[in-house]
Parts: sequence; structure tokens; C-alpha cells
Amino acid sequence: MTSNKVTETVCLEGMTSTKFTETVCLEGMTSDKVTETIVGTGSADIKGKPQINAASWNPHQNCNLVAAAVDTSVRGWDLRTMQQSWVIESAHGQLVRELDFNPNRQYFLVTCGDDCHTKFWDIRSPDTPVLVQSHHSHW
Repeated sequence: MTSNKVTETVCLEGMTSTKFTETVCLEGMTSDKVTETIVGTGSADIKGKPQINAASWNPHQNCNLVAAAVDTSVRGWDLRTMQQSWVIESAHGQLVRELDFNPNRQYFLVTCGDDCHTKFWDIRSPDTPVLVQSHHSHW
């Protein structure tokens, strides 16, 4: 498959997916988007064979925070400490397909999933979404 975009790899504990345009590394790899080498080990308590469906850099805080959609949950990693900083368990009833940070509001994240919901989150209190919209369907 050829493309004008360079496809890079997102890696979390040995899981890889080549569908992202940024490189997120939590096991001693490099980040081409942030032009510096990230060295360290990050870990998360993820059971089974999780699939990373999407990842997004937080444009605030010098891109030191990355979020990844792992099956039905969303996990955030602080790349300065190489630790998981927050988690939204069961963010969606089915697979989380996409996520992105709000470039204008520091702590806001939006997710959408196969459950046909779009959810807006404040990552400082990830227990409940700030807003849920159900105005679309995939099929």
C-alpha cells in the first residue's frame, strides 16, 4: 500500500498497529513526531490480547501525554515518567474507534466507538463523560 503519508508504528508492551501517523513508544523506542528519543518502560494492566485502535498526542504540555484506545477503554500515558496516568475503563460499550484531544481545552478528549456514541471526557475526572451524543450510526 503506497501513500504520501509515512505510516509509523504505535507500540505499547509489544502490541503494534501500523494504522497511525505518529509514533508512540513506551518501550525504549523513538518518536519521530517529537524529534527526541523516549527511553523507558511503560506498563498497563491489560488482560487478554488487546488491540490498539487509535492513539492521539495531547497538544498541550509539550506533547508529553499520549492517549490510546485499547478495545473498549482509553488509557493515557505520561511520557516523562513512562507511567499510565489515567484510564477510562469501558469508555464505550463496544470497540473505541477514534479519539482526539481538544486543541483549545487542555483536559478535554473526545472518543467515538462502535456503539454509535460520541463521548466528551474531562481526563481529570474520567469516571463519567461530560457529554454523550448518539446522533449517528455506522451502518
